[in-house]
Amino acid sequence: MRLVRLRAPGGLENLKLVEEDHPKPRPGELLVRIRACSLNFRDDWLVLGKISCADGRVPLSDGAGEVIAVGDDVDEFEVADTVVSTFWPYWSGGEMTPATKRVIPGESVDGYAREYVCMPAHFFTKAPAGCTHLEAATLTCAGVTAWRGLVTCGQVKPGDTVLILGTGAVSLFALQFAKAAGARVIATSSSDEKLEKLQRLGADHVINYKAVPDWGQKAKDLTDGRGVDHVIEVGGPATLTQSITACRTGGHIALIGVLTGIVGEVVIPALFSNQIRISGISIGSRADQEDMIRAITANRLKPVIDRCFPLREIVAAFEYYESQKHFGKVCLELP
Repeated sequence: MRLVRLRAPGGLENLKLVEEDHPKPRPGELLVRIRACSLNFRDDWLVLGKISCADGRVPLSDGAGEVIAVGDDVDEFEVADTVVSTFWPYWSGGEMTPATKRVIPGESVDGYAREYVCMPAHFFTKAPAGCTHLEAATLTCAGVTAWRGLVTCGQVKPGDTVLILGTGAVSLFALQFAKAAGARVIATSSSDEKLEKLQRLGADHVINYKAVPDWGQKAKDLTDGRGVDHVIEVGGPATLTQSITACRTGGHIALIGVLTGIVGEVVIPALFSNQIRISGISIGSRADQEDMIRAITANRLKPVIDRCFPLREIVAAFEYYESQKHFGKVCLELP
């Protein structure tokens, strides 16, 4: 089988396409033919050497495909099932604990940039009905993150207003989930072209944050001064103050990203005086993923995919990802 290994100390030039023997499932495992993968911010940091991993690691946490063989003691899956990987395979549900964080495919163990993989069955869930392998491969990281931030922790409901920042994959999933829940969406971007795409995807209001530097107040004004119910906060220190401004009294901020850095100042009185709740989101559990997949199936949602590359062009895929020209997920196909 063909697969990609990342040689130490990292860097795109150290992504190597190699051939190795085909794996075989042991008891409790699935043999999955991987048909598609997708790229995430964390994957980019890992391949660039900003996150450490073992020499020769197979990257990528997001993979989807079909079950080729089932090991003994596996009851949940059958041959020919379409499946998608889980980010925290030992976090089955409930609250995260230190024990549930011990494995991340593509980082602490080999990931999915390969044609075949043998993993314990709980490393996968079934894919949404009606989704292609490419569409399913977008869900593991970005989809579950948006779901946990908005639905599991945010408890979004019809009539709520959701503020999404930018056009990254998490924000686009949050837009789709919010609209499916009957919520209004306010979206920001610095690109008028991307703002038009956000409106076509269902955003009710859009704000160019370069043209409107005080975009938090603008978002609040768009709710007749009440404030938004939820913010999907992917920016970090440079955007958090504006997100707080946008929130209603008792509002919720799902703190997800660090696109503008990892350290910043927070106006604490603005949080407690307005009873604003902040949830730190680190992807989600297997149960979160299964809930999300049921919702995607029921609402016939289609993940937004920008561009696909073959496995042998993984370096070009990461270069395109880093250009930040994409609107939606950047994927790999393994036909």
